[in-house]
Amino acid sequence: MLAFDYDGYKKTTLSSIVTESDVIIDSHGEDLGLEILTPMRAVSFSNQILSLPAPCDTNALFQILVMQGHERNSLPAVSFCLEIENESGQSAVMYVQDSLVSAMQSELIAGDVITTWSVWVFSNGFDRKPYLLLNAYRKGLPDA
Repeated sequence: MLAFDYDGYKKTTLSSIVTESDVIIDSHGEDLGLEILTPMRAVSFSNQILSLPAPCDTNALFQILVMQGHERNSLPAVSFCLEIENESGQSAVMYVQDSLVSAMQSELIAGDVITTWSVWVFSNGFDRKPYLLLNAYRKGLPDA
């Protein structure tokens, strides 16, 4: 088994991601489509979860990952999402790998703070939110 490379993720904040997401969306004028990050960015930050993972539509995620050269059958199963929020009310959507859902549902409640290691995949011009794929999490702050 390979060790998870936590150091490969850039430490940042949700506020920084949302600000950069707004710049990306605004740079395309009236475009209300998806702004795909190429390359995708591995990021780590801590924030409050608004709800536990719930089933969601993951078609856009998989279409983007396949367009970027990933083999569909080599991708992890993902059929859940959750929303995170910072103190300022800025939010983002996280696709949650199915392998993480059971533990999250038993360990966490809405309002908990989690530290995440995820890949920022795209920003949505319609709801103006960044969308990320959650690879790992820890309850609490990084050094808690």
